[in-house]
Amino acid sequence: MRLIDTKSQQLVEYVGDDTPPYAILSHTWEQGEEVTYQDYVGQLSLHKKGWQKIRKACELAEEQELSLVWIDTCCIDKSSSAELSEAINSMYRWYELSRICFAFLSDWNRSGEDVESMRDCRW
Repeated sequence: MRLIDTKSQQLVEYVGDDTPPYAILSHTWEQGEEVTYQDYVGQLSLHKKGWQKIRKACELAEEQELSLVWIDTCCIDKSSSAELSEAINSMYRWYELSRICFAFLSDWNRSGEDVESMRDCRW
C-alpha cells in the first residue's frame, strides 16, 4: 500500500500488516483533472484541480493527528496491471482499516450547509 506522507508530501510504501494509521479520501474523478501516480512522482500535478484535493486531504489528516493519507488517483500506479488488480481487490479493506474517511463533494454548493443540500451531489 502506497500512502502520502502529509508533511513531506512523499509517497511511502507499506507492506503487510505494518501499515500505520492513515486517512483516506473518497471522491469522484474529474475528467482530465486528477493527479495520477505518474503525475505525482514526476511533479507534473501542480496545474491540475486534483492537486487541491490532495493538499486539503493532507491538511485534514494532520488536523486528525494522522501523518498519512491514501488517495486512489495518485497512490495506485495504474500503468501496472498487477498493482491495479491488487488495489481493486484490496480497496474495501483499505477503506475499512483507515482511521477516517474524508468525502470530497466537488459539486456541493456550500451556501446551503445543511445535510439536505448534499442529496443532489454526484457522489
